[in-house]
Amino acid sequence: MTTPKPGQVRINVSQALETLGEKPRDEQITQLEKIHQELTTRLNRAQA
Repeated sequence: MTTPKPGQVRINVSQALETLGEKPRDEQITQLEKIHQELTTRLNRAQA
């Protein structure tokens, strides 16, 4: 794995999804946005 850019934090997608239901709706939305960003970053790296 590469080092994330400044301001970018890598997340454990599996763990984030497992704990999603335990959070209030606004936090769920924020978490889903972070998951989307992480998966998009991984996809872009894989396609490069």
